[in-house]
Amino acid sequence: MTIEEDITTKPLATREDVTVHFADVTRRKQVTGFQRRDHRTGEIISEESLDLPETTLETRALYLTLPPGLEGLMQTMSGSFEGGLHAVQHALVAAFPLVILCDRRDVGSVSTTDHPQTETSALFIYDGYLGGVGLARNGYDQIEDLLQHTWDCSPSVAVRTAVRPVSSHPTAVGRTNRWINASQ
Repeated sequence: MTIEEDITTKPLATREDVTVHFADVTRRKQVTGFQRRDHRTGEIISEESLDLPETTLETRALYLTLPPGLEGLMQTMSGSFEGGLHAVQHALVAAFPLVILCDRRDVGSVSTTDHPQTETSALFIYDGYLGGVGLARNGYDQIEDLLQHTWDCSPSVAVRTAVRPVSSHPTAVGRTNRWINASQ
């Protein structure tokens, strides 16, 4: 995710060291391969490489940047900051339509523990349409409600703790949506 220009920023009302941004962004994606899996066990049968071109989407996003101190706290509490950030990403996107009138598939999301432009961890929720259609802007304007709904709807105590505006504790969900061992 490339940040083209921050349009506006604000501190999160309940945690001022977390910054909420609204920006023009470019989402780049390239599929490089796939896995064949046994549908009963999930076991990988084979892995195939693909040579496909990169696709881009110029759109708008809301994103949160997290301070290094919070990252360290989450790492100490759970053993996996990356897994916790990824779990929060999915929880926020799942709750997004409860606050902003849209379909869950109208937005995309990306999280990273080391974004090169922010020089810290970042979590992005972006409009899935060229130029944006106002969903990310509405999410930016209603970020506190979005976080509260995510908290209220989460069945997992660990996810609930991760998205609670006053503190953070991640769950054990990792990249490529695989479960990871939080103790590793």
